[in-house]
Amino acid sequence: MKVPPKIAEWWPLALLIGLLTAIGWFGSQIVHAAAEPFWTHIAPAIPRTLLLSLCCFLLLAIILLGLWVIYLHRVHREPTEAEKSRAFHDQFGEFVADRGVWTHKTKPGYYCPNCKVHLRESRMKELPEGRGWLCLVHECKQFLKNPDYKEPQQGQSRRTAWRVY
Repeated sequence: MKVPPKIAEWWPLALLIGLLTAIGWFGSQIVHAAAEPFWTHIAPAIPRTLLLSLCCFLLLAIILLGLWVIYLHRVHREPTEAEKSRAFHDQFGEFVADRGVWTHKTKPGYYCPNCKVHLRESRMKELPEGRGWLCLVHECKQFLKNPDYKEPQQGQSRRTAWRVY
């Protein structure tokens, strides 16, 4: 006879729970039998003020251990995606609207707005003669023109410095 799949799926878990329950019941019986002489002969001889102090000390120790576990859990947990994203965006300064770039709070230069959206920190390279900025990330390669740049007039030739050796 074949066991139905739903029963076969839960059968090992049910056996484990039954085994742990039996071990717990037998363990509690053993502890109760071992502690009975303590509660009948020794416990009545301990003053109530001392028992109250010991119980308060135990409660304080449990609370402190609980707080320590919570502290360790929070310190060693991985940050969520929202926290990572917020920390990434917080490192940037202001958006320079006329140039279309971001500044960084601690590093010099301008940073690519397209890469910032994709959570990449990409410093843009300033092109020669101040024509604009180019993102060096292979997937992006965004070019932003400098609004202050003036094109040289057609009639003027650009001088080239020749080195004579």
